[in-house]
Amino acid sequence: GKGKKGKGKKGKGKKGKGKKAKGKKGKPKGPKEPKDIASKTLDQLYRDLVHKEIAQKHPKVHVSDFVGSFLYLGRAMEKLADAAEKLPPPEEGVAAPDPPKRPDPAVPQIRQAITESCIWPLGEQELKNHWSGVKSLLLVGAKGSGKRMLAHAIATETGANFFDLTPSNTNGKYPGKKGPYEMLFATLKLAKAYQPSVVWIGDVDTVFKSGKGKKGAKAAGDPPNRILKPLKELVDHKSEKKRLLAHTDRVLIVGATAAPHNVDKSKDYNAMMTFFKKVVFLPLPDYPSRYVQWEEALKRAGIPRPPANDVQTLARISEHYTSGSIMRVVRRSITQRRVDRLDRKPFSMNELIAPLAKEMPIYHQEDKALYDWYIKSLGLDVKPAEVDPKAKGKKGKDAPKKK
Repeated sequence: GKGKKGKGKKGKGKKGKGKKAKGKKGKPKGPKEPKDIASKTLDQLYRDLVHKEIAQKHPKVHVSDFVGSFLYLGRAMEKLADAAEKLPPPEEGVAAPDPPKRPDPAVPQIRQAITESCIWPLGEQELKNHWSGVKSLLLVGAKGSGKRMLAHAIATETGANFFDLTPSNTNGKYPGKKGPYEMLFATLKLAKAYQPSVVWIGDVDTVFKSGKGKKGAKAAGDPPNRILKPLKELVDHKSEKKRLLAHTDRVLIVGATAAPHNVDKSKDYNAMMTFFKKVVFLPLPDYPSRYVQWEEALKRAGIPRPPANDVQTLARISEHYTSGSIMRVVRRSITQRRVDRLDRKPFSMNELIAPLAKEMPIYHQEDKALYDWYIKSLGLDVKPAEVDPKAKGKKGKDAPKKK
C-alpha cells in the first residue's frame, strides 16, 4: 500500500512539471515591447523621434566625395614589415631600431570596403537575403577624418533613414531606468519598419567603456554607456528570437570613435569588437592624397585650374592635418564673392596658409595611438616571443605558455 502512495505522489509531481512546461510554451516570443511604444502608431513614433532630433535629415554626400590617392607602395611596405619581424634581436647594449610601419588603408580601399560590405546589401533586398553583409560597422579615425561623412554617404547612396544615437545627442532624452530601453526599441522599430536605415552612434568608445565615470558625472548629464545593455539585447542577443533586428533587415548600425584606446579594459574591448562585425580605419592622408584633396576642394570651390606648384606646397605644409581640416579651410576661404573677383585678383596659396594655421593638427602621439590600436585589432601586435602581460615577473615554465 505504501508503494502505491509513493507512486501516486510521483505521478502528481510529473503533472505539476507538465503544467509548468505548458506555461513556458505560452509565453510570447521576441523582445518585450514597452507599453508607451506599443500604444503609438509608427507615424507618431517617427514624429516623436524627429522632435527629439534622433531621426534626422542628413546632408546629401556620396562615397565618391571621399577623395584620395591609391597607395602604390603598400605591398612593398607590408613585405618590409614582415621581413623585419623575422630579424634576430639586437645584441645587448645595442638599441633596437624602430620597426617599419605597416601600410595604412588607402582611400580607394576604404571606399571599396564601404561599398561592398555596407551599401550593396543595404540598398538591395535580394542581395541582403542571400548575403547579409555586415549589420554593424565601426569607423576609427582622428577627429575630422571623415567618419560622419561616410555614414551620410551610406544613407545617401541607399536612400536610407538616418537615426542619431550619439550620447551627446540623446542626453536628457528618455530619462529614467526604462528610458534607454524605450529609446532603443523605438529607434530600431522605426528603422526596421522604414528600411533601409542607418543608425549612427558617435563617440562609441564612451558607450562601451564600463564604469560610472568621474565624480560629478551626474551634473554633466546621463552616463554615455546607459544604452549599451539594451543595444546588445535588441541587436546582438545570443538568441535570435529575442533580437529585434533579423539578418535580412536592411538596418546598419555605424559606430565611430576618435579614441578607441580609451576602451582599455579587456572585457570592454572584447565586447566592442564582438558587437561590431567590421572595423574600418581612416588614417591621416599621405602626401598624394593631400594633393588630390586640395586640388579637388579648390575645383569645387570655383577655381578651375589651381597652379600645380601651389597645390604641391599646400600638400606639403598640411602634413598632420585631416581631410576635414583641408575641406574646411577651402570652404571658409574661397567664398562666392572671392570667386567673382578672380579676374581682378588671381588666386594665391597664401590666402589659405593663415586659415590652415588656425586648424588643430593631429599630433604624433594621437596618430600613433590610433595606429597601434588598428594593428592590435588586426592581431598583428602579438609576436610569438612576446610574454603575456599577466605573466610579468614569472620565469621558467610560466613565461612562454601564452602566445
